[in-house]
Amino acid sequence: FVSYAWGYLSDIHGRRIILITGIIGTLAALILFGFSTSFIWAMIARCLTGFFNGNLGVVKAYLADITDSSNRGYAFSIIGVAFGAGIIL
Repeated sequence: FVSYAWGYLSDIHGRRIILITGIIGTLAALILFGFSTSFIWAMIARCLTGFFNGNLGVVKAYLADITDSSNRGYAFSIIGVAFGAGIIL
């Protein structure tokens, strides 16, 4: 459900600022998770990570904005390759 909110906010405020906010928020939540000393703080950190991690729709909209029909397929295939490489690593 959070991806819809991120998409709506990116339409209002711009895609770049929303992507930066999501990345910084995910980083802060992961650092909080790493330093959590109780189960409650670990769950709060994981919930924050999920909240800030809804940027895939924004990334795809941004790619659609900056590419044309000649290179759009290549740009979107890079997303799939990145997911595959991330799973392997």
